[in-house]
Amino acid sequence: MCTWITERTAVSGSGKGAAGWFPLTHANVYFDHPHHAPFDHTLNIDFVSEAAGPGARVAVELTADSARALVGSILAALAGAETHGDIERSQERELGLPLHELGESSTLCARAHRELRSIGQGGGRHGG
Repeated sequence: MCTWITERTAVSGSGKGAAGWFPLTHANVYFDHPHHAPFDHTLNIDFVSEAAGPGARVAVELTADSARALVGSILAALAGAETHGDIERSQERELGLPLHELGESSTLCARAHRELRSIGQGGGRHGG
């Protein structure tokens, strides 16, 4: 069923579109007919940068089960980061503290991500 209900939230981050990386300002989330996915209905998420225009958009269409699994994975990743203090260090970094003041864990995390990217297994950079 199409509900026409759209949840909109401000976000801070980056997205990669056809023209490259751009800053994200909002995410629009709605349950409706997909444009591309082969399902009747999907949870659709549009990550956008309104100031950059319609080309600055990353769209995702997920089944309800996939969306729920993604929410669980996001919460688990955040919980793990909180347990290790990575979120606090990331916030400190945003305030301008040098990396050497953020602790050994953050430095090791950054090294591990560089190594994974170099062998093609680590796509993301999470600020650690």
